[in-house]
Amino acid sequence: MSNDEAFAYILGALRDGSICIDKMPGKYTNYQLGFQSVSKGWIQEIAKIIEYLYGVKPQFGKVAKSRPIYWRCRVSNKKIVTELLVDSGFVAPQREWVTPKQIMTAKTDVKRAYISGFFDAEGGFSRSSTNKAWNAGIWQAWNNNKRCPPLDDIESILESEGIETNRITVKEGRISPLFCLRITKKESLRKFCNFVSLLHPKKYGLQQRIIGLVHTKAP
Repeated sequence: MSNDEAFAYILGALRDGSICIDKMPGKYTNYQLGFQSVSKGWIQEIAKIIEYLYGVKPQFGKVAKSRPIYWRCRVSNKKIVTELLVDSGFVAPQREWVTPKQIMTAKTDVKRAYISGFFDAEGGFSRSSTNKAWNAGIWQAWNNNKRCPPLDDIESILESEGIETNRITVKEGRISPLFCLRITKKESLRKFCNFVSLLHPKKYGLQQRIIGLVHTKAP
């Protein structure tokens, strides 16, 4: 993984991460980049990428008293956080954070890494309750009930790679509408599974299972 790909992966994974600048009264300002998940393996992979990019080993461990058990990695570093804020255009709440500009103009491998990180953060594989067929979905909450720019951009990238997606749907009746981009057609699902490079252990396992099933049934 190149530096550009590693950085793009982190940008995608930040959909389930955080950047915080907390002013401590009378003391100092804490600059922190953090990720947490029930998947210990995924957080370990995130930690490796951060160390590779910045040469700093993140703090890693369990979230105290959480049930179920969550794992997290954190970096408290002003230089890293301020540079990442500028380079990513990150805003909070994330339901207002558009796709970083450099992603849409990047080479295919960088776009692939970004979508891989996004899917590891906010995507998943599931099976239809009717015909048991596999599908892939990516979710994003957004402060608009008409369009979700981050998923629109992913849809555009995937379709440029010949990966057909379903119409993006929206679920309302919550603080922010939840949008979903889904891939259900067998050939497009196969292409998607071969396109992304997932690091989340559970999602990677399902990705390989789906690839194996499709190859087994191929003529």
